[in-house]
Amino acid sequence: MKLIGEKILAERIKAQRKNNRSYQTIRKKLQDSWRENIFSRDKHCCRVCGSNDHLQLCHITSLTTLMFNGMPIEDSYRDDNLITMCFICHKIQHNNQKGLLITQAAKNRAKRITALFEKIKQERGWSAAWELRYSKKRN
Repeated sequence: MKLIGEKILAERIKAQRKNNRSYQTIRKKLQDSWRENIFSRDKHCCRVCGSNDHLQLCHITSLTTLMFNGMPIEDSYRDDNLITMCFICHKIQHNNQKGLLITQAAKNRAKRITALFEKIKQERGWSAAWELRYSKKRN
């Protein structure tokens, strides 16, 4: 079943890339427009550990999840779907999704990341792509 979902996602991404400019071009434009706003909102520090080294933008609901649900790339770069994280926390977050965490310290940090993401999802009023789609239809 997972393989079918991955094929559907790959087809949607390919179609969206054909319809528009390449994903990297879109991504760079969107990141450049939001990066400083998100960093300023988050006081130029990682929302998980407080570090101000090697900061990155991180999606709360992933681009893959949104695209799989038929949402445009642009929706993944909304200010309520981006958070400032340091490289280490961002890497832990992705490795946690893949089940690749080994040390207890990484697992503990992953729990803090998950709790923060859940809190943000509750505050913003949508926790999944289908909820975003539904809220956009109502507005």
